[in-house]
Amino acid sequence: MDVVRRSVKYPRIEIKSEGTIRIIAPPGFDVDDFIRKKQNWIEDKLGRISSVASQVKGKENMLLLNGSFYEVRNGRFPEVDAVKRVVTTPNLPKLRQWLREKLREEMDYKSKLLSRLMGVKYGRIYIRRQKTKWASCSGKGNLSFNVSIMALPEILREYIVVHELSHQLERNHTRKFWRIVERQYPDYRKAKEELKRYSLILARNEVWKKLAEERTDADEDMEPSSENT
Repeated sequence: MDVVRRSVKYPRIEIKSEGTIRIIAPPGFDVDDFIRKKQNWIEDKLGRISSVASQVKGKENMLLLNGSFYEVRNGRFPEVDAVKRVVTTPNLPKLRQWLREKLREEMDYKSKLLSRLMGVKYGRIYIRRQKTKWASCSGKGNLSFNVSIMALPEILREYIVVHELSHQLERNHTRKFWRIVERQYPDYRKAKEELKRYSLILARNEVWKKLAEERTDADEDMEPSSENT
């Protein structure tokens, strides 16, 4: 357990996906007492991490795609065999570009459809590498989606779109915001928990780690989709 002293107003606990714990606290703060009070919470988090680790053991070198694990094999071009659960690709940059293109098509379609259902407008759509976020909505109403959401089941990608479009009506995560989300996605609480679980799975997935490290021309070319009207 690592303790970091900083000029912060309140202490906080950070538990990494691999199970390491870091306490960030003000100088002079009683960390031991803080840990004792948070012991149940810490044990619950560590238990969840351990459970996920056991579920994905042996699958670290498989590609997580649409919520399922696929064996990655060498092939002439990126292609998915959903029956055999096999993905072929000549190399990782080609696979990553293919995933970006598929995600862009899906996000264009879902964003247009859901924005009409919700009565909101958005700016442009970007597919980007984001280290900690599944997606984001800028002050100009532009939507950015992390390519790694291709790892998620489609229903969770739908939730992510609803979440970001809801920020067009309410910028912060207030009660009003969650009511807006709930109107379009009633089971949003379960979706939030599932996203936490998948973030732990992705942290252990070697294929996605390598995909995140790869850079392609598309990473430099940030030309977005056309503006929503």
